[in-house]
Amino acid sequence: MVITVRPLSAPEVLQLTANYSATEVFREILRSFTKTKTVEIGEHFRRGVNICSKQLEKIQDKLEKDELPQLPTWESELDTDGAPFSDRLMLFKTSLIAGATGGRYGVSASATLRKDIGLAFLKMMGETMLFAEDTGNLLIKYKMLDEPPLVK
Repeated sequence: MVITVRPLSAPEVLQLTANYSATEVFREILRSFTKTKTVEIGEHFRRGVNICSKQLEKIQDKLEKDELPQLPTWESELDTDGAPFSDRLMLFKTSLIAGATGGRYGVSASATLRKDIGLAFLKMMGETMLFAEDTGNLLIKYKMLDEPPLVK
């Protein structure tokens, strides 16, 4: 039994390309943040760059299977020698963007009818939300954010 996958629909191409563009911007923001003074925080941002890079590859692979063109990256546009902001601001912005990225993947998963694309978006959402949680934990660890009240 041969299972064939139908070509991408226009709304699916829209979801893939919109997520690619937004994730590419997030990756380059994280790349600029890797120059931080705190080693652990810099490693965290590098981990985020790697997560985004893998997600961009997954999205590009889905598009290439339907012979759609390679999407552009912004790697050549980045030119920074040091941390552009304080560790606190960079972690805070990262937590916001990661949360929004995870939400965007969730919306995209619900907007596609192809199971393989929906599952890919859900996996990317999970990876991104774990990264967002780790970002929040770093904010708490370095006393940049108070730990929220917890149920005991």
